[in-house]
Amino acid sequence: MDKEVEVLVACMKQKDFSLYEKMNINTNAVFANQSDEFSYKEIIKDGNVLKMITTNDRGVGKNRNIAILFSTAKYLVFADEDLTYKDNFHNTIIEAFHKLPKADMIIFDLEYSDNSNCERTKIKKIKRLNIFNSMRYGAPRFVIKRESLLKNNLWFSLLYGGGAPYSSGEDSLFLREAFRKKLRIYSYPVVIATTDTSSSTWFKGYNEKYFFDKGILLANLFPKLKWIIAIYYSFKYSKYTNEFSILQIFRLIKKGIKNF
Repeated sequence: MDKEVEVLVACMKQKDFSLYEKMNINTNAVFANQSDEFSYKEIIKDGNVLKMITTNDRGVGKNRNIAILFSTAKYLVFADEDLTYKDNFHNTIIEAFHKLPKADMIIFDLEYSDNSNCERTKIKKIKRLNIFNSMRYGAPRFVIKRESLLKNNLWFSLLYGGGAPYSSGEDSLFLREAFRKKLRIYSYPVVIATTDTSSSTWFKGYNEKYFFDKGILLANLFPKLKWIIAIYYSFKYSKYTNEFSILQIFRLIKKGIKNF
């Protein structure tokens, strides 16, 4: 039961541990469950320790932080409930850290099971990342050494992400803090899970709030480069939507920047 890998699942309104099988976790797991009550449950299944902490709080950042507090394993895997893990994914993770012994954190690849029109990033090779080439990656790709996380006092923002005031960005802010604290972060071109973005609890399409929130995030992440990146994003996201022109996207991002 003393496993090296532990999956930290941010979930909502769960009544039991059925996500363990649905997500094909097959290792220790912590389910930070946002619902309408406060409770703690712990069971052993297939030799794995499963914990569920249920609160009536809201916000994915708060949920991930609760899961961290109850974690115990060497390698922590951040997860959402729309993931299905590959068989033996935990062995893939252990092998990757053995191959990259200096890594504090590794970002793995994901597959997508749906045909939604959302931005996707394929990891093509092992390489050390920096703040400029890593912002495209979301938390469900992150695996971090628990020792590195606690030693550097890393936590997720409570203002960004599903259920928070601003719809996304908690993962980007987490990465920024990790780089500020000199963590060594690598990409690794192996798929550990399949995700279904059609069931996303926060992504509602490229609407006005999405671009406004992107401006808020840009002003936070890159205060000196925000306008240059705003122009880049305006061209980039115009490829994913027919509802907004490049100029309209820029104006919405600009509004968010001005409101930061």
